[in-house]
Amino acid sequence: MKKPVKLILFLVLPLALLGGGGFFAVYSGMVEVPFLPKKEAEPITAENETEEPKEPVAPPASVPAVAKPTQVAKPKKPEVVVVAPDPARGDRKLAELWNAIETPKLMELTKDWREEDLARVMLKMDPSVVAEYLAAMPDAKRASSLSRRIRDLASIPPS
Repeated sequence: MKKPVKLILFLVLPLALLGGGGFFAVYSGMVEVPFLPKKEAEPITAENETEEPKEPVAPPASVPAVAKPTQVAKPKKPEVVVVAPDPARGDRKLAELWNAIETPKLMELTKDWREEDLARVMLKMDPSVVAEYLAAMPDAKRASSLSRRIRDLASIPPS
C-alpha cells in the first residue's frame, strides 16, 4: 500500500471513529462530564407536538406582582475546638511507662532530662522504682538535687 492510504487506514480512521463515539456517548448522556451543563430531557408526547404554545397566565389579584427575595441561609463554619495540653496527664502516663523500665535503661533514657521535668514525672512513679533509680545514680550531687525537687513538688497541695 501507499503511505497516504496507510496513514488514513491506521491513524486517521480509528481516531475519527473513537472521537465520534466519544462525542456520541457524551451527547446522548451515557457518559457524564462534570464541567458540561446537564440538559433535562423533555418527554415527547402527542400533546407537545400538536399543541401550540400557551400564553402566560396572569397571577391572581391577591398575589403581589413582585415576590420578595428569600434570604439564603449561609452555611455555618465548623467550630474549631482547641484542646489544651495537660502536662499532669502526660506525667502520669510517662510514669506508668517508666515504672516498667529497668533502672539502667531508665538512667540512660533520662540522662539529658532537666531536673524539674524529671522530678514531676518521678513524683507520679512507684516510690520503690524512684528509690532504686536515685540509689543507682552515679552523680550523688544530682541525686540529692533531684530528691529536693521531688520533695518541693510533693509539698505543694493539689489545686
